[in-house]
Amino acid sequence: AWCDADERHKAAFDDMQTFLQQMDRVTEWPDALSPEYWLGDLAQARRPGRRQIRRRGALLLAMAAALFAVVGVFFFAPVLKDDDSSGGVAQTIFTAADTTRAARLADGSQVDLAARTSLAVQIGEHQRTVTMRDGIAYFKVAKDPSKPFIVNVGKYRVRAVGTAFNIRSAGERMVVTVAEGTVDVFPEGSSGVRAHAGTEVAWAANAAAPAVAPVNPQAALEWQNNRLDSVNEPLAAVVVDLNRYSQRRITLRSAAAGGIMVTGTVRTGDVQAWVEALPSLFPVRLEREADGGIVITDS
Repeated sequence: AWCDADERHKAAFDDMQTFLQQMDRVTEWPDALSPEYWLGDLAQARRPGRRQIRRRGALLLAMAAALFAVVGVFFFAPVLKDDDSSGGVAQTIFTAADTTRAARLADGSQVDLAARTSLAVQIGEHQRTVTMRDGIAYFKVAKDPSKPFIVNVGKYRVRAVGTAFNIRSAGERMVVTVAEGTVDVFPEGSSGVRAHAGTEVAWAANAAAPAVAPVNPQAALEWQNNRLDSVNEPLAAVVVDLNRYSQRRITLRSAAAGGIMVTGTVRTGDVQAWVEALPSLFPVRLEREADGGIVITDS
């Protein structure tokens, strides 16, 4: 609402988003950013002395900390409690609304993040651990048999050594699509399944076992082309994905509506139009909130 109130607010917010996304490069060599870059207009106005740079840098970091407090839901990165963390390398990677990002991990693995996705990475001596909240990420894991690569998603674990797979975590549902190699998918403390390339593992909340099916892995990666493809997905999970790209918050207030199974494609730039069409396809109705948000409920 604050961003929508004034174009200058939105511009200021976008500037700070950019600054936050570049923070990990300010002191990270060999490609560290110069003060002229990360100070932006402050450096262009006049070249400050070292003391001024330090003071202004501290001010911007304080502003960044305040922004984290305001929009922390987008950038939450939990502290890892990994027994293998001593002497390791830690990274935090995140994306804001309606943005994607490609990143290289310290072990050489590659990861692509969809909008509103955050990862906390710990490269330890014996294990590589990633903690992920709701979001979508594609991992291309660097081969290292001595260090298993484990992604923690809520109560679920995805384990690989050197492979490529996509994870989509939406509310209480997690879907792992294997593009290359083999991964193990299992709830914490329990046995799970081993999935090979061309296989999708979908695990819903409180399910005794996952749904495993052969798929075309490319379909799961269409989010990289601004398409959200759903095949027999509950509407509740689809809404979670849509909210990553929607300019207006979409709220689901009906368990029955959330259980409707959906197959279709949504362009990330056409989210609102797709939602507007729901009542013509399913037994649901839409309500408007004062701030412009959309509520989906029973018809």
